[in-house]
Amino acid sequence: MNLLPTAFPEDLEFREEFTQTLLSHDFSKGPLFTRFLSPWEESLLRAELLLHRRPFHVEAWGGYPQARRRLIAIHPFHPIDPARFPLAAFVAGPAQTFATVGREQVLLALMAGVDGGPPLLPAEIGDASGVGGGWAGVVARTLPPVGVQGEVRFAEADLALLWSNPGKPLAVRDGGSLATPRLDAVAAIAHKPSREQFKRLVENGGALVNYKPITKGSVQVQTGDIISLRGFPTFRIAELGGGSKKGRLWVKLELAD
Repeated sequence: MNLLPTAFPEDLEFREEFTQTLLSHDFSKGPLFTRFLSPWEESLLRAELLLHRRPFHVEAWGGYPQARRRLIAIHPFHPIDPARFPLAAFVAGPAQTFATVGREQVLLALMAGVDGGPPLLPAEIGDASGVGGGWAGVVARTLPPVGVQGEVRFAEADLALLWSNPGKPLAVRDGGSLATPRLDAVAAIAHKPSREQFKRLVENGGALVNYKPITKGSVQVQTGDIISLRGFPTFRIAELGGGSKKGRLWVKLELAD
C-alpha cells in the first residue's frame, strides 16, 4: 500500500506505522487521534487515506490558525467534534518581571516538565505562537493551572480564545507571475527551493499534488491544487490565470487548511 519507493526511510516507516494503526483502530470507541504532525507528515497521512476504499472524515487542530504542527483526528463514519480533541491550551511568559523568553525556551521548558510534572514528549507538543508579548499553544496532556519551569511561567488558556489569535503566518509567498502553470514554477514562487533541491524531492518521493505522488516537476497544476513538499509548509493554489500583456500567468497562493 506504499505510495512510491522513497529515499527517505523515515517516511516509509511513518506510512507503515500509520497504516497499521488505522487498520487496528476500533472506531466504535471513537476517532483515531494522531500525535502532532509536521505539514509533510500530515500530507503523507492524507495520501495514505486516499489508498483506502472508504472515505474518512479528517479534522486537524494546531491550537491556532496556520499552526506548523497539528494533531489529526480521523473517523470513517461522521465528522469529529473539536471539543473531543485531547488537548490543553497554555499561555507562557517570563517567570521574572521585565525578562523575556523565546519560543525555543517555551518548548524546551515543556519537554523538561512544568512544576515538577512529567516531561512532555516532542510528539505531545503542538507549537507556540507569539501573542501579547508572550507565547500560546497546545499540548496533548493536562498541564497545571499555573506552573513554572526554569525561566518560563505557564498558565491555562481557553482553546476558543487561542483559536481567535491568527498566529505568525508561515513562510509562503502570496503569489507571483510565471510563464507556464508547471509545478516547479509554482514551487519556486511559494518556497524558493533551489532547482537541485526541488529535483531531489521529486525524484525521491518528496513531492505530492493533491496528496498524490508526482514524478516530474513539469506536471501541470491548476487552481485548487494542494502542493506538499517535504520540509516545507503545504499550500494551495487559490488562483491561476489572467495572463499579462507578455503572456505570463498570475498565481495566488495560500496555506492549505
